[in-house]
Parts: sequence; C-alpha cells; structure tokens
Amino acid sequence: MKRLPVTLALVALTLAACGGGTASPGASSGGPSKVDSIASTVPASVKDLAPLQIATDATYAPNEFINPDTGAIEGWDIDFGKAICKVMGVACTFNNVIFANIIPQLKAENPRYLFALSSYTPTDERIKGGIDFITYYKAGESWVVKAQGGPTVNTAADMCGHTVAVETSTTEESDAWGFMGKQVGGTAIAGDKDNCAAAGKQPIKVSSFEKQTDANSALLSGRADILWVDQPVADYQVKQSGGKMKLGGKP
Repeated sequence: MKRLPVTLALVALTLAACGGGTASPGASSGGPSKVDSIASTVPASVKDLAPLQIATDATYAPNEFINPDTGAIEGWDIDFGKAICKVMGVACTFNNVIFANIIPQLKAENPRYLFALSSYTPTDERIKGGIDFITYYKAGESWVVKAQGGPTVNTAADMCGHTVAVETSTTEESDAWGFMGKQVGGTAIAGDKDNCAAAGKQPIKVSSFEKQTDANSALLSGRADILWVDQPVADYQVKQSGGKMKLGGKP
C-alpha cells in the first residue's frame, strides 16, 4: 500500500491548486469531482476495499466533531477528507476513534482503517514508528484558562504548580511532561532538565483525557487550571464558552 500516500499527496496538491477542484461536465459544482489522472494511481487492492475506512478523533471541534443534532461526523477536516475521496473516485466512511488508538490500529497487521485525518503533528517518533504523513495545514498551540480567576499563562513555566488538561497521546501531553524532563507518565529522561524544579516551582500536574471534549470540560468544571490544545480548537472553545474561557497565551 505504499502507493496510497503518493496518491493522497497528489490529491492534496490538486485541491490546493484548484481551490477545491474543478467539476467535470455534468458534475456538481459544489465541490471537487473525480480526477482521472489521480484515480488511476489508486491501486486496485485499495479500490477493492471501498468504502475506505478513515479514522478520526471526532472530539476535536472545529476540525472534527459529532453534530449533536444528526450524529454525523463533521468538521473542516472531514470536508477535506471527503474531497480527497471524490478526487480519488472512491467511497469513504469516517469512523470516530479514540485518538490514542488511531496509530496502533493503522499499524496493525490487519488494519481496520486505511488512513486517518485527525489533526496529527508529524513528529519524529511517529514517523520513525512507521507512519507516513502528508502535511496539508499547520497550526500552533494555545493555553486556555477560565476567564474569571484563571491563572496567567504567558510562558511554559507558568504551568508549573498547576493542573493542565491535555488529550492522551497528543504532542501537548508529551510536551507538558517533557518540560519537566520526563517521559509521559513520569519517567525521567536522562540528560533533560526539569524546568519547573530549576525555576524553584512545583511540578505540573498533567491530567490526561482520552477525549478532547473531556479535557475541555475539566477546565470548566475546575478539575484543571489550564487547558493545552491546538490553536484552532482553543479559539473555537473560547468562542463557544459564552465568556467562561479565554486564551492564556501561546507556547
């Protein structure tokens, strides 16, 4: 299946260049349509798997989330994924999967999902672990705090002594532990500095949640002092909070 990442890269380039693609005669102008030159590169072994099963963590609004009214998985990442499938000329189905389980399932001997669209950072660890990435957008990270009574967070050191809510297996989780010179879970990394201890501060209490929605709720309920999450999600949560949250700064 090594040809599929190449095909996906071609699709991403096509969508970027065409602003969503150009519909062929008779096709709907509401979005991209099949591009024969790209569809022809999809291996028959992949086409035979249609509908292709795509994994996504649908707790990450506005990127990917479940519409509470319809139960459908939606978001701009999902729209992009549907466009990819249209250009490739194959049917696809999106599946809501716990973020920490996506990569292990992609790497399984008989993977349940062919690929994932779920706001992944292409870290060295993930790449060395055998995962192919096609980068199609970049985003930063932000800290979020309660609008009233929340701590001031302008630098990573401001997390020290506070409970920080993160989603399990995200870069935010590993970075929070890494700031203290530790692997996720607390094992010290040889040669790395504990920045909280060096500043004479208490350690960060990293509170990890399987779902981003639960991490968001932890901040609002007072179980966490700080929420650390990708910038688009942080912005969205602040806007949806009705004035209960505010951005605390950017790493």
